[in-house]
Amino acid sequence: MSAPAFLDWRRARASDPDPCQICRKPALMRDPETNQPKRKVCAEQALAARRAENEAA
Repeated sequence: MSAPAFLDWRRARASDPDPCQICRKPALMRDPETNQPKRKVCAEQALAARRAENEAA
């Protein structure tokens, strides 16, 4: 079993709320790599799901 997926959001910027690219709820933070509005919880869950898929393959 792999370690939990945690992202480094120290470089992320905040701005006015926009819909999260994953769940569509208001997101203040921008993904530090893509600058898309994302909630940290959603981004970490999506990363964990991708890692689980890769391990299953």
